[in-house]
Amino acid sequence: MTIIQKVLVVPAFKEYEVLPVFLRELFEYIDDDTQVLVADDSPQEEWGNVTRACELAVGNKNGQLSFTFSGSRSGRGGAVRRAFEKAIIEFPAATRFLECDADGSHRPVDVIRLLRSENVTNVIIGSRYLKESEIIGWPISRRVFSRILNILIPRLWNFKVKDVTNGLRSYDVLSVRTILAKEQQNVGFIYLTEQMIHLKKAGLSISELPICFVNRTIGKSTVGYSEVLNSLIGLSSLFLSRKSRH
Repeated sequence: MTIIQKVLVVPAFKEYEVLPVFLRELFEYIDDDTQVLVADDSPQEEWGNVTRACELAVGNKNGQLSFTFSGSRSGRGGAVRRAFEKAIIEFPAATRFLECDADGSHRPVDVIRLLRSENVTNVIIGSRYLKESEIIGWPISRRVFSRILNILIPRLWNFKVKDVTNGLRSYDVLSVRTILAKEQQNVGFIYLTEQMIHLKKAGLSISELPICFVNRTIGKSTVGYSEVLNSLIGLSSLFLSRKSRH
C-alpha cells in the first residue's frame, strides 16, 4: 500500500458541472502518493450526487478521492481549513498540503507542477503576476480588483510576493499547523490573505511559481459583489487589528 505523501484540498460549492470535469483531467496526472480531498459546502441533499459524479470521473482511482461535507456554507476559507484539519489527522505521513479552486481556473497541469515541485520553501504560491505567468479570459473588473489588492496588500504587510490572493498554494506541515493554530477571522477568499499574515509572522519562507490562470467556462462564479464587499471589510479588519497591536 502506497503511503500518502501529499494532500490536495479542493473547496467547492455547487460546482456540479465543473468539479467532475476538473477531477477527471487532474487524475490523469495524479501520482499514487497523492490524496485529493474535496471540501464541499453544497446542500446536504446533493452530497450523494456530488460523490457519485466525482467518483465516476476519476474511475479506478476513487480510493485516492475523499470528501468532507458541511451542513452549511462555510465559505472558501472555512472549507479549506476544515479539510486541512481532517487531512493532517488522517494522513500523518503527508509532507505537502495543497489547495486549489474547483472551477477550472487553476489548470490541472499547473496544480501538478506544484504537487511535484522540489522547491524547499515552506509555502509555494502559483502566481498570476510573474513575468512568465498568463491570465486568460478574466473580465476587466476582476483584473482591476485583483491587481489593486496585489499592490495594496504586499505594501501594507511587506510581503515579498507578487500574488498574495491566489488560491493555488502548496504548504509544508509546519505551515498548515501554523495556520490551524490561529483562530479564523474571515471565511471568504480574503482568508488567503489572513493565512499569509500568520505565515509571515511565523517567519516561514514563501516562493512563487508562474501559472496560466484561466477564467471559468463552465458554471457561475460565486465571487459576486457581496463577496467583494466582505473581502474589503475583512481586509480593513485585518489592517485595523494590526494597527491596534502597535
